[in-house]
Amino acid sequence: MSLWVAASGFFFSLVSSLRLGWVGWLVWMLVLGALAAWATWALGRKRQRKKQQGWEVHFEQRTLTPVGLHGHSVITLGPDYSLGCFPGGDGEEAAWLLELRHVRRGPVAALALIHANAGKPDEMATLDRFVSRLAQRLEIRRSGAPLPGLPGPENT
Repeated sequence: MSLWVAASGFFFSLVSSLRLGWVGWLVWMLVLGALAAWATWALGRKRQRKKQQGWEVHFEQRTLTPVGLHGHSVITLGPDYSLGCFPGGDGEEAAWLLELRHVRRGPVAALALIHANAGKPDEMATLDRFVSRLAQRLEIRRSGAPLPGLPGPENT
């Protein structure tokens, strides 16, 4: 933030030293407005592109197709794959990472970051049912430790 303030102060001192009339100031303000509009548009476009990244699941074909993820290829599921749910996120206690794992290669795809509070048994039960049902629909096993506050029989 202080860099922005310093740059703004430098810019305005530079412009004022040019001794421009009101037309010059108007032109500079239009240029600044155009730059701000472009920066806002570019940031919004970047955020939109990031939202369109992920994995598309095809249950019938048992495949996961990357969407907007460069360097990834289609994953065809087989008996060596499992679905796990692990604590994840940026230091958030209430975030759980849904992850596709391979028996030899380890984690191969981070599918989703799900927010659920470990201190609320109903949220943990819903998350547990979701992960189990997704693993069942994909015809792969479930991996990892049981979710906190839940018995372990559903997890393998």
